[in-house]
Amino acid sequence: IVGEACDFYREAVPVLRDGNNRVTREISPAWLAPEGVQIFLRRNEELALVVLHSFGKAPESFAAELPGKWQCLRTFGAENISACADGKTIAFSGIKAFQTKAVLLKKEK
Repeated sequence: IVGEACDFYREAVPVLRDGNNRVTREISPAWLAPEGVQIFLRRNEELALVVLHSFGKAPESFAAELPGKWQCLRTFGAENISACADGKTIAFSGIKAFQTKAVLLKKEK
């Protein structure tokens, strides 16, 4: 798993180094016992990194709009969570509490 994580990181370096952030949250206001999900999006002109974090009472599925059209390059994280980028939307399913899934996307031309 360490090798897979390192490979994922190496592919994500350009967007990590030169990207801009956006966070989409559907979480409870209780920081000591958070509930729901959040998506962290970091993107540059060519790549996007989307990271889903689930908390207590997380929904089984969650979708968010993406700026522009994207296709999935690679995923890393909880194997039970599936992620699919369909143009301008990214959708996650199979979510359970307190998990994470990272998705590296490439911009469609």
